[in-house]
Amino acid sequence: MSRCETWFEANVRRALGDDALRGAVATAATAKIAARAAAVAGVRDFEALRDLATGIKQHTVDHLDRYVTRFIERVEALGGKVHVVATPADANECIVRIARDNNLTLCAKVKSMTTEETGLAAALEAAGVRMVETDLGEFIVQIDHDRPSHIVTPIIHKNRKTIARAFARKLGVEYTEDPQALTTHARRYLRDVFRRCDLGISGVNFAVAETGAICICTNEGNGRLSTTRPRVHIALMGREKVVPRTADLAVFLKVLARSSTGQPITVYTSLIHGPRRPADPDGPEQLHVVILDGGRRRIESGEYRDVLRCIRCGACLNACPVYRRIGGHAYENVYPGPIGKLLAPLLNDPEHYADLPQASSLCGRCLEVCPVRIDIPDMLVRLRRDQVDRKTAPWGRRIAFRLASEMLSRPWSYQFGQKLARACSGLGADGDWIRSLPGPFSRLTRLRDLPRPAARPFRQVWQEEEAMPTERAGVRAQSDSVERTGISRRPCVDRAHEESDIDSRIGRSTESRPSPLPRVDPAVVRQTAPDDDLVSVFCARAGDLGLHVTQSSTDALARDVAALVHDVATGADAGAGKVVIEPSLVCRRELERSLAGSMEMLDPHAGDQVMFSAHVGVTGVYAAVAETGSLVCVSGPELWRGLSLIPPVHVAVVWQEQIVPDLIDLFTTCLPTGLPANLTLISGPSKTADIEGILITGVHGPGNVHVVVVRESRKDPRP
Repeated sequence: MSRCETWFEANVRRALGDDALRGAVATAATAKIAARAAAVAGVRDFEALRDLATGIKQHTVDHLDRYVTRFIERVEALGGKVHVVATPADANECIVRIARDNNLTLCAKVKSMTTEETGLAAALEAAGVRMVETDLGEFIVQIDHDRPSHIVTPIIHKNRKTIARAFARKLGVEYTEDPQALTTHARRYLRDVFRRCDLGISGVNFAVAETGAICICTNEGNGRLSTTRPRVHIALMGREKVVPRTADLAVFLKVLARSSTGQPITVYTSLIHGPRRPADPDGPEQLHVVILDGGRRRIESGEYRDVLRCIRCGACLNACPVYRRIGGHAYENVYPGPIGKLLAPLLNDPEHYADLPQASSLCGRCLEVCPVRIDIPDMLVRLRRDQVDRKTAPWGRRIAFRLASEMLSRPWSYQFGQKLARACSGLGADGDWIRSLPGPFSRLTRLRDLPRPAARPFRQVWQEEEAMPTERAGVRAQSDSVERTGISRRPCVDRAHEESDIDSRIGRSTESRPSPLPRVDPAVVRQTAPDDDLVSVFCARAGDLGLHVTQSSTDALARDVAALVHDVATGADAGAGKVVIEPSLVCRRELERSLAGSMEMLDPHAGDQVMFSAHVGVTGVYAAVAETGSLVCVSGPELWRGLSLIPPVHVAVVWQEQIVPDLIDLFTTCLPTGLPANLTLISGPSKTADIEGILITGVHGPGNVHVVVVRESRKDPRP
C-alpha cells in the first residue's frame, strides 16, 4: 500500500484487478435485480406496500423503548428469557455464559448478521463450544476460512471451483464441481450436526411486540432444524428488529423476499412463541432472546435514525454500481454496500470508515429499491458534511471542496470552469470517458473513470429551448424539447408543501412530530380476495413454488395418499420405503391399512433414529394460504415439527375450509387460539441458489413436497 493510499482504496484496487470476483458479483447482483423486478410486477400496488412498511418501521423506531419493553414482557410471559446487552462483547459473554451453565458443547448456527457483528463464532470457540454454520453459504465461508460478502448471499463472490476445492480439502470428499453433488455433501455432513447439537443460535428477522413472537425467514430448512433440534435456542437480535403487531408481518413478508431474492415469500417462515410446551413432542426446552444495543440507541436519538428501518433485504447491494464492481470484502465490515456505508461509521469508528460515505455515485438506485424507503444518498451526503465539520476529511479534499463551493456559487466562475473542463477533457480521454488525469489530479481516476464533459452544456441547451417560439401555450415547444433532449419540464411546486406531503405519505418522523402507527388496511395489503376460488388459487400458487399438487375427495383420500406415498417412497433406497404418519392425521388409520405390507410404518415416538431414517413424512396442516401457496403447520400434542422437515419427502393433506385468502387474513383472524410454540409457513421445497445462482432443492429439508387438496369439508376420522 502506498503512503497516500487508505485501506479502502487498497481494497478497491485489488478488487478491480480481480476479474473473476467482479464477474461473479456483477452476474449474481444483476440476476437478483431482474428477479426483484419480476416479483414486484406481480403485486398489486407494491408502492403502497412500501409506503405502509416504511410508516410502520418509522413509527416503531420513534417509539422503540415502548415496543422493546412490551416485547420483553410478552416473551417472558411465554416462558422465554430475555437478556438486554449494551455492547457486542456483552452479547458474546451472555451467550457463552448460557452455554456453560447448560453444559452445551455443539452449536448449530443459522445465518445471522448480528452474530457476525459481535464476532460470536470466535467467542464460542474460545469457550470450548464447537459452532457449525448451517446455512450452505455460511458453511462454505466457514470451512474456507473466509468472510461473507453479501447480507443475503454470503458466497456471491465464489465460483464452484473454489467451493469444490474447499470441500475436497476440508470434508475429504471427491473433487466435483457439480452444485447438486456439493450440496448433497453439505447435507450429509450437517445432518450429523443437527442430530447431535445441543445449542441452536439464530438471528431474528422480526420480533413482534404484541405477542412476543420471533420471526425467522430462511429457504434451506437449517433455520427450522437449528431452532427445533437442540434443547436450548438462543436468538440474537438488534433492538431495531421489533415491530408492533402480528398484522405487520403480512406487510413485511410481502416486501422482504421480493426485494431480496425475487421470491413471493421465503420457503420457511417460522413464528416462535417461547420454548416447547409440556405436551409438545419436540422443540427446545429453553428459549433465550438476547437484545443488542451496540450503538443503536445513539443512532435512535440523532438525525440518522431512519437507517434503523433497514430490514436487511440486501436489495441496495444488488442495485449499487459500486458494490457490483468491488464486492463486499472491500468494505471490511459486516454490512457492505450502500447500507454498510451508513452502518459501518454509525455503529463503529467513523474515522476508520471515513472513506465509505465518499464511495458512492449518489445515483439513488439504493433508494429506488429499498422496501422501507431509506434515503441512503441523503444520509451519505450528511455523513460527508459531518466529516468536514469534524475536520476528519483529508486536508486536500477539504481544500478541493472549498474551492469547488466558491466556484459553483458564482455564475461567471461556474461557466469558466465548464469551458476549462471541456478544453482539458481530451487529456487522458478514451471516447466518452476519461481514463486517467495527469499530475495532482491522477488520484481522481486511479480507481474510477470519469465521464467526459458534454460538447454542449446543459445551460446552452436550456437557453436554446427557452428561445424557441411556443405553440398552443407552450405545449408543442415542451413536446419538441422532450423529443430532442429527453428532458421534461416540470411545473414549479411549493417544495415545503411537497416535502410535508412525502413525510405524511411514508411516515417519516421529525424530532417534534413522532410518526403515528399506520393502520394495516386489508384493502391495501390483500392480494387475494376472499370471494376468489381459493382452492384454484392455492393450487396454482403452490405449483409455482415447486410443490406437487393433486386433488382428491373425502372418500378417495386415503387411497390417493397411499398411492402417492407408495410412488415416492419405493426406490428411495433398496427395499421398502419407510413412512412416518402424523398421529393426528384425519385419515391415519385407513392410510396405515392401505400401506400395510408395502411400506415400513415407523412410530414417531421411537426417537431420533427413526425420524432421520424415514423416507416420507405425512402430515396434516393447520391452514393454507392461497395468496402464497403456503402450508401452515403448528406445534402441539401429537404434532411433530420434524415430520414436515426431516424426511426427504413431505406429503401434506389440505382441506378446502383450511385455505385462507391472504397473509393478512392468516395473521389477523386465523391464528390459533393460545399461540402454539411454533407456527411455520412452508412455501416450497427446501432450496438454495448460493452456488453461482444455480437453484438446488433438498438442501436440509425435503427436496419434494406433495400436497393433496380435498375440495370438500373435513369429516371426522374413520374407525
